[in-house]
Amino acid sequence: AFTKCMEEGVPYDLELEIITAKGNRRWVRAIGQPHYENDKIQKVFGVFQDITDQYLSQMKLEAAKNLAEQAALEKANFLSNMSHEIRTPLHALVGAVDLLQENFPRTDQMELLQIMKFSTKNLMNLVNDILDFSKIESGKISLEAIPTDLREILKTIELTHQITAREKGLSLQVIIDENLPRMVLADMTRITQVINNLVSNAVKFTEQGKVDVMISSKILSEERVLVCFQVKDTGIGIPEHMQNQIFHSFTQAQSDITRKYGGSGLGLTISKNLVKLMGGELQLESEEAKGSEFFFSLEMRI
Repeated sequence: AFTKCMEEGVPYDLELEIITAKGNRRWVRAIGQPHYENDKIQKVFGVFQDITDQYLSQMKLEAAKNLAEQAALEKANFLSNMSHEIRTPLHALVGAVDLLQENFPRTDQMELLQIMKFSTKNLMNLVNDILDFSKIESGKISLEAIPTDLREILKTIELTHQITAREKGLSLQVIIDENLPRMVLADMTRITQVINNLVSNAVKFTEQGKVDVMISSKILSEERVLVCFQVKDTGIGIPEHMQNQIFHSFTQAQSDITRKYGGSGLGLTISKNLVKLMGGELQLESEEAKGSEFFFSLEMRI
């Protein structure tokens, strides 16, 4: 590098290992710049800097990073494999409960079967959350772009949660912008999953009042539309200091929330990541004891 700098005027900036006169190994940074006199290179001005400490620190950081990535990969594989293993007997349990309910059980047996069905359904949801979480962490989630009727998605979600809302005395209302295009290209499964999770949370954490699900649109061109989704409730709300943390894995707003309402704390993490994959950002506005509003916008092809 020094010779090339002297002969051709090419500067250099190198990191290399050297052995000192005492036989010690050191890492150094060598920088050189040509110095011209009368249009000819006469000298090289440079710096010789000992970077051994920085180099060793960098090596430790790289090793720690590689170890963490390997641990994360092993964790994701373990969660995925275990989730698949658990789902197989769960499907058998769900099927067995359905068959027993069809065989005219006694009233006391029906109550026990309902408890079993409720428990297996919750366990299945938890397993599915862990599977989705591990897929997102490992980058294995792929999105579709298929013709999708957003009105139908909202109607289905409304029907799904209407019974639970009525049992709690809540008003569940879906408000759809009349200018929303009839069909868009989108990942119907993932949009349904996100909205369904937000509505489920809103109904679960609201003891009185209402839950509003709103979808509006803004036409950007003949081919594209910006679709805005909002889920608003009058529930328990989220303290300001917890509003960023609830999007983290396995996190709920307060420790007693898990005891009272259950859940894995993965739903919002998965939803936020899915919205991000689709090109949007899941946001939150909330006030403790007054309710919450989750919203995001996605640009779609008409």
